[in-house]
Amino acid sequence: MTRDLVAIGVDGVGSAETQAFRAGPGVTWLLDEGSGAAPALLECLAGVVRPTGATCVWNDRPVAGADLVGWQRRTTLVPDRPWEAGHLSVRQALRLAALLWNVTGARARDAIDRESARWGLDPLRRRRLANLSGGEMRRLLLAASLLPDPLVWLVAGGAKDLDAPGRAVWAAVLTRVHFGLGHAPRIAVVSGELDPALATVRLRV
Repeated sequence: MTRDLVAIGVDGVGSAETQAFRAGPGVTWLLDEGSGAAPALLECLAGVVRPTGATCVWNDRPVAGADLVGWQRRTTLVPDRPWEAGHLSVRQALRLAALLWNVTGARARDAIDRESARWGLDPLRRRRLANLSGGEMRRLLLAASLLPDPLVWLVAGGAKDLDAPGRAVWAAVLTRVHFGLGHAPRIAVVSGELDPALATVRLRV
């Protein structure tokens, strides 16, 4: 596992540094040390915020400009807080997420069925978001972010709040990313505390 230093300056956040750990091909872990750099870097990579000048640095290169546009079109960002649309059912929330990611028609139905099954959401499909536990909501957020089959998967908070079923799927997805298997992002960038799933990926190298 290699380690890099990431420096970032973002409007409203200021300048900060965080450490990036590489768990082999495809998986990078940003250690959230409370500086705000790790989540801000994810938002910068996703195009949600604009860095101040060229101070968002990743792999010794500024992360800004036209070279990121194509990348961002195939990037999804998992927030570290729950959705607030408590009146929606799980199935409705996934349909809305698919629409927001421009996944429509048969592709949307197939993607929703795939991720619902993968994350154990089928029994919850009619439950309203307001009635989900923290672990169930986290599984929903992760499932929704994988609907468009992203090239780059940015996960704020990592496995935070995941329940036992979700942690098992989380480790499996990171392993699929690591080995470049189908229906998995090519790159996963995760912010949060180092997770046991990281060791799982390393052991399977």
